[in-house]
Amino acid sequence: EHMLREVRLLLVEIHRQDLEINRCCVPEHQQDVEHRVAVLAAGQADHDPIAVSDHPEIGDRLTDLPAQTLDQLVAFQPLALEATAAFVRDREALGAEDALRLAKMSGGAPGRAWALAGGGAIAMDDAARALIEGLPRVDEAMALSVADRFRGGEGQAQFNLLFDRLAERVHGFTAERAGQGIGGLDRWAAAWETLQRLPREVEALNLDRADALFTALAELRQAARAA
Repeated sequence: EHMLREVRLLLVEIHRQDLEINRCCVPEHQQDVEHRVAVLAAGQADHDPIAVSDHPEIGDRLTDLPAQTLDQLVAFQPLALEATAAFVRDREALGAEDALRLAKMSGGAPGRAWALAGGGAIAMDDAARALIEGLPRVDEAMALSVADRFRGGEGQAQFNLLFDRLAERVHGFTAERAGQGIGGLDRWAAAWETLQRLPREVEALNLDRADALFTALAELRQAARAA
């Protein structure tokens, strides 16, 4: 039993290292706005992965899994979305629709989908959708309510999660409009880039997360007005 737990811990460590490697591979700031739009339209944009395995609770949940299940999770082999959704529903009290949303967010990776479920990803995705759909108006009361989740030990993770969901929605919106031949997407591309950049800067420089959120929302509002 002791050896089995050691193997599980080693696999979780490998999973953590893989996420850290992925984080280092995020592209640097691109100056050419037209190129940014092309990248978004082509669906080639990379988002910073959320380091969910660094969360002690998530790590404990992984190490408590049967060895065979854990092997499948850390093999980094995405499943069909329906299979990933079923995996999450077996472990969390979720409806079919929310489980499928988590599967899509994770790209079919069951371990990440499960971690997202425990990290409040559905609530943050709902908040991101409401903020984007409300543009160019910004519901400041709602934004402040969301910013309250940025406090405490889990604040940075919640901040990163919201920005990941905002960036994903901006990416989808921009790619759809570009595919329809609609121009004038420069501001949306710049806003997407800001959503990618700010979480790294906030964490590295210890900036105020609420201020960073309102900075991003101001840029999104400008993009919506220019559309």
